[in-house]
Amino acid sequence: MKSAVVAAVVVVALAGSAVRPVGAKGRTEVIAMHVAGTASSEPTEPGRVAYTVNVFNITTGERLGTLHDEITCSSTTPPPCLVFDVVTTLRLRGGEIMNHAQWSGVPDPQRPGFLLVGSRPTAKTANGTEGDYAHRAAHWAGSGTVDVRDFPARFGYDIFSVVTVDVDRT
Repeated sequence: MKSAVVAAVVVVALAGSAVRPVGAKGRTEVIAMHVAGTASSEPTEPGRVAYTVNVFNITTGERLGTLHDEITCSSTTPPPCLVFDVVTTLRLRGGEIMNHAQWSGVPDPQRPGFLLVGSRPTAKTANGTEGDYAHRAAHWAGSGTVDVRDFPARFGYDIFSVVTVDVDRT
């Protein structure tokens, strides 16, 4: 619980400050979210796994929508599979944002069956695809843990992410 409070304070401080994320130009909208819950695997292409889970406002706990991940081992990094190519679709009331990024995942030495995960891209990796977010570029960063004890049948999420969306359309 302490880590969630600290993360929320840090995100709120960043969201309300003049600090700009990587690549931000002009005005931005910040979506600070907690990706939480356990999802069952969904049908997808061979070599991939897919899951859909709820996302929540990091400060109020209000449900914002859903997040759908299509995950595969990265084809640009050597084995073992510790870097993943992830295509994420964030579905919110106002529209959709799609993110194409690499996420690192390493075994948590304190909690067997869990991975410590994170993505810290140096460029914008997301784009709005529908609704209010259509044609708007975004920077998406996140970190947390995932429960892989029942992988691939089930995948547990506990990830905090900040998506900084350009107000101007591309």
